[in-house]
Amino acid sequence: MKILLVEDDEVLTELLTQTLTEKMYLVETTADGQIGWELLEAFQYDLILLDVMLPQIDGIRFCQKLRDRKDFTPVILITSQDSAMHKVAGLDAGADDYLVKPFNVDELLARMRALLRRESSDRSSILAWEGLQLNLSSCIVTYNGQPLNLTGKEYRLLELFLRNQQRIFSQSALINHLWALEEAPTENGVRAHVKALRRKLKQAGCEELIETIYGLGYRLKVSQPPEADCLKPESFKPEFPQPGSRDEPLPAQRSGGSGQGITQSGLSIPPELVEAWERYRGEYRDRLRVIQQAITALAEGNLNASLRQQACREAHTLAGSLGSFELHGLSQACRQIEAVLANIPDSSGLPSSETAALFEQITAIEFTLNIQSTFPPFPSRSLTAQQQRILVVGNTASFGPQLCDNAIAQTWQISILSPADAIAAISQARPNVVLLDLSVVEVAASGFELMEALAKIQPPVPVVVLTEQDNFGERLRIARLGGHTVLQTPVTPQRILSAIAQALQNSAPLEGKVLVVDDDSIILDQLSTILQPWGFQVELVNHPSRFWPVLEQTKPDLVILDLVMPELSGLDLCQVVRNDPRWEDLPVLFLSVNIDADLIYQVFRAGANDYVRKPIIEPELVARIINQLKRNKPRS
Repeated sequence: MKILLVEDDEVLTELLTQTLTEKMYLVETTADGQIGWELLEAFQYDLILLDVMLPQIDGIRFCQKLRDRKDFTPVILITSQDSAMHKVAGLDAGADDYLVKPFNVDELLARMRALLRRESSDRSSILAWEGLQLNLSSCIVTYNGQPLNLTGKEYRLLELFLRNQQRIFSQSALINHLWALEEAPTENGVRAHVKALRRKLKQAGCEELIETIYGLGYRLKVSQPPEADCLKPESFKPEFPQPGSRDEPLPAQRSGGSGQGITQSGLSIPPELVEAWERYRGEYRDRLRVIQQAITALAEGNLNASLRQQACREAHTLAGSLGSFELHGLSQACRQIEAVLANIPDSSGLPSSETAALFEQITAIEFTLNIQSTFPPFPSRSLTAQQQRILVVGNTASFGPQLCDNAIAQTWQISILSPADAIAAISQARPNVVLLDLSVVEVAASGFELMEALAKIQPPVPVVVLTEQDNFGERLRIARLGGHTVLQTPVTPQRILSAIAQALQNSAPLEGKVLVVDDDSIILDQLSTILQPWGFQVELVNHPSRFWPVLEQTKPDLVILDLVMPELSGLDLCQVVRNDPRWEDLPVLFLSVNIDADLIYQVFRAGANDYVRKPIIEPELVARIINQLKRNKPRS
């Protein structure tokens, strides 16, 4: 964890730095409140230890400023002032805790752990991942009870991943979290630390804990049931209760948790996918009937090879599609059904208890397919070339006339709003560019909230920022929130207009033809919905037999292939592409629910450029596509 210590007592600073470092915290120190504030604007910290009596900005004002900008980083105030009045003032300023000098260091450590646990989703002092355990109190890491000898950086790397088990960390993000400003390594240095941690984990028997997400960074490997267990019929257990049971939650709610997508009031899937869900539920029910027929035949002991293979394909397709709607428990159920059917010999039967488990899974899936979404359809995100909306937040007195003249000449639509009104406006209509004037006091207070709201829009909205500040911390904060251009005031109207025009040019939709081959129509529809707003021309092919003529006709810049399809697999198509000199450099990206390591190895050996797992995560998929297109010149 990364700690900012702002304390002007050199002896205490040295003592705390030494103690916290021994406890595997990363500590950055300063004796000046203003410098501490600039560090806070430039870097992210997990906790702040703050003296009250400081030069330039005292601890109370520091804390008030922090909370005024909606930053809720935990703060412990440290001071020799022990009166109730001073404690009340500190806590009212937004501090989370208050410690009076002299204090016991162990007490400080305990208070820090309590605050950090409160901020974390894991309230225990033990961070765990399968057989791996990290004890935050003792700083001891064990795997299956055996201790691991890690360096300080390796320990902090592991702690960061365990505290953020679903997050992908880029190399720059790891540097920001785990290294002090003066010791920041190169990206090669980060890779060396990750490699060393992986090696020690592997030596302890904990293999493949940290996975590389190509082009994005690192994360904990997504937890999946062991493949060997999934292939054994006797390991198949019912996950869902019978629908209508008085004593149980709705089917799939218990095993899937919030990610399952079912609540007591109905189905809750992403609003942008509601229309697709309603359109394809009927098709899903047809696929499910094939699986039901196969399970019935299996129960009767007369399952033939043709029906078994067809049911395996349908279960495989449903696993990827249902996961795309964030119905992860049902997706996993389909994977288990696929594994059981794939490994049962033809004409074999199952014990009655295991057959009943299969039928329970099918019943739960069927139950979900009959539920309508609780959300209304999501409005289309498609952009049109004619719309050039410029949203201005701030004071236009110095450049308003020129802006209006330019708007008339360029057919720009100008809206001038306050930050609060702007946040509401962007939810109704997406601007093409935002001009944000942080030099205005009332705008600066909430301007960063607006940038955070804009950063969530995909494709991103470029922001041109005007500011009086000329410090690195604010510029870094603007850059991290997606700021396109920073102009320091005073600045000429011509320069502002030029920056807006440049931002409009850079925000023009990306050019590129993407050919998608998948036998699942909902995946095709979802990919089209995701990629078209980014400016991609998307060609959809629902059967691999149509791939080659469409490839020859459209001449795409990138191909996305499903792995398992009828008649021809994605591997077959990829190998055919790589054997043709005209297409040997064409980027090929695989999209599949399969996690088998040997199969993924075959995919890359066949010539794939990347492999993305279903269910689709939009930012990850788009980032991978853009990375591949940037590495290849557009095809003529």
